[in-house]
Amino acid sequence: MENSMKPDDVPPSQGGKYVGFGYSMHGPTRSTSQEFFGSAMSSLASGWSNLSVNATKIASKATEGAMKISSVATQKVTEISETVTEKVTIIFNCYCKLLN
Repeated sequence: MENSMKPDDVPPSQGGKYVGFGYSMHGPTRSTSQEFFGSAMSSLASGWSNLSVNATKIASKATEGAMKISSVATQKVTEISETVTEKVTIIFNCYCKLLN
């Protein structure tokens, strides 16, 4: 009997088809519960991945916003400091004139 005519599901030692180096059986079929668990784990991993990506984007936007607020706050403090320094200088000069 020619090799191509032999059955695939029987090992060559028992009259089945020779398909290369050794006999390779197909892996065991997965049960419904194994498929459900695999699908659930895949969905969970995908969900965590999406959460991580979105959390990174949100953190980046929050950092960007904080930097803008910090820049504006620094500018305002500098302006107020200059104004206070000018006012104190004026008051100090007036006080010195009164003492003289």
